[in-house]
Amino acid sequence: MIENSIFVYPNPSQNGDFTLKSTQELQTVGIFTPSGQKVAEFEQVSSNSIDLKIKGSGLYFIKGITTSGSQFFTNIVVE
Repeated sequence: MIENSIFVYPNPSQNGDFTLKSTQELQTVGIFTPSGQKVAEFEQVSSNSIDLKIKGSGLYFIKGITTSGSQFFTNIVVE
């Protein structure tokens, strides 16, 4: 099993712009509010890095799947 490391920066974000990087190639990335509402979804990313933009301040959860099938969860704060 290959371990996957996820990096999100800047966190917290001042303007909602941030970058998500993974040591494995990303397949799908979803962004959710704490209540579970999907804010954005990116499919067939085929990269180990993605630049994202979130509108609105608060806490958001990120769920992703790599091309090897590994799932990851992290969060981002937008001030």
